[in-house]
Amino acid sequence: MGENSIVNDVYYKVTVTKGELSSCVYWWEKTYGQLMESVDFLYKYAKIDAVELEMISEKEYNDNYC
Repeated sequence: MGENSIVNDVYYKVTVTKGELSSCVYWWEKTYGQLMESVDFLYKYAKIDAVELEMISEKEYNDNYC
């Protein structure tokens, strides 16, 4: 991938933590920027303590989410 390449369709395994509770979800967004907007939303409105992002393949996303 060249330095001017645009990454589309990003897939992440997301672990969200608030207090003693955590949850793992699989996210898909059209762009990395949209993913970061979603993460910002969690921190701003849901008052989440931590968000852990693990980039995954489309296949792993489909295997676990669909």
